[in-house]
Formats: sequence, structure tokens, C-alpha cells
Amino acid sequence: KIMRVDLVASPGEEVTLDVTAARRGQRAVARAAESLKEILEAKASDPELDFEWHVLASIQGGADVKLRQKACEGAASMPVAGYWIGGLGYSEGLPQRAQVLKASTLLPSSRPRFLPLNCGNPIEVLQAVML
Repeated sequence: KIMRVDLVASPGEEVTLDVTAARRGQRAVARAAESLKEILEAKASDPELDFEWHVLASIQGGADVKLRQKACEGAASMPVAGYWIGGLGYSEGLPQRAQVLKASTLLPSSRPRFLPLNCGNPIEVLQAVML
């Protein structure tokens, strides 16, 4: 028997904000976009996947705001149910996280955004909601 999930988060290569290697961030954004396209193509064409389920796009890019904006623009153009913002909740400070979260304001406000804050506290959650 197959378990039919109703929400799938596309894979993302987590690049934390302390990683400064540009190629690593670019690779993460490219891989996330490729994985998302594969999932959406399978959803549209595979008869076995013809049931109600939703996809969350992975937004990656490390601390590079322009790269994050590129990831947001690409994901926003896809037929997804929402987004998950990767690379947050490790050791970054609130000001650094705020810069990354501002880039995510390019995402449609009509779709949910998921922030997997590994050790999020109420202040961190409020910061994310306020942007």
C-alpha cells in the first residue's frame, strides 16, 4: 500500500548564512530549481500521482541577497502551494537573518512561507512575521 502525502517540500541544499563560497550558494539555488521542476513535471504527467497534493519550493542562496532574490523570482513563477526558506536557524544573528528575510518579500504574499528555524524563539518568529 502506498502512503499518499498531501504536502511535499522540494529538496534543498542547506547553505547557512556563514558560508561565503559563491559557487556553493549558486549550486544550491540551481539544484533547488532543478528538483522543483522535476517534481512539478512528475506531478503533471505521471498518472500514479493524479491525486490532491501540494508542493513547497525551496528558497536557498546563503547570505547572498541577490542570489536569494533570484531564487524567489524563479520559485514565484512556478505553480507551487508555498515556499520554505532554507539556511536559517543555525548561528546567524537577527540583523543578518533580517536581510535574507527581506529578499523573501518578493514571494507572493498569497502563498505561505515556512521558516524551519532550528532553535527559533518567540523573538525570531516575530521578526519573520513582521517582514
